[in-house]
Amino acid sequence: MTDPEKHIIKCPSLVCNELYYYVIPRSFHILMTKEFSDGYIEFIPELKKYPVASRCGICGRFFFVDKQPVIAQFQHSLVDEFNSAKPLPALSIEELFYMLSTDIITNRHDKIVLHRFILFSFHKFVRYSGKLNFSPQEEILYYENISKLIEILEWPHANPKNYLLLSELYRYKKMWDKSLESLDRVEGHENFKAQIKAACLAGNSAVFFVK
Repeated sequence: MTDPEKHIIKCPSLVCNELYYYVIPRSFHILMTKEFSDGYIEFIPELKKYPVASRCGICGRFFFVDKQPVIAQFQHSLVDEFNSAKPLPALSIEELFYMLSTDIITNRHDKIVLHRFILFSFHKFVRYSGKLNFSPQEEILYYENISKLIEILEWPHANPKNYLLLSELYRYKKMWDKSLESLDRVEGHENFKAQIKAACLAGNSAVFFVK
């Protein structure tokens, strides 16, 4: 079995040449996946995913990882030319919120991607416990992020493909009627819909593993 690929990218700042790498797991490294109700996919065995967004450790520039051109890729050790490349820095939730206010966010899609990544970042602490053990400040940011994502998805009117996500977001806010209303508009996904409905009726606002 070959190693996962390492992709090399460069800081997008014009005054910085810092190199970073991230790992792309290949399909034959993945025995199975677990899907959670927020849309997060977990690989089994656990393989570290590269982040959606990062920040240069030298110049401080924020960037979306997938928007950076891959300048080289390797399956084994990095060659001398790229051996100075560092792993992509992970962003804190506070840094992700700050990124939302920068000029890196250029369109509605960028906002949705980053708000969803923030949601995943919050949920990694509670994904298996099912309990929101946040500090008071974290709880404020958690619900603020959900409210902003709902606002973006609903404006000027919801795309039908977003009704499932909207149903989940309303459930996280314990807005059961709005969650079920959005759920009624979803076509297909009968098994997932049944689990969301059951969670609403049980008064469960936690992210869950989709069976």
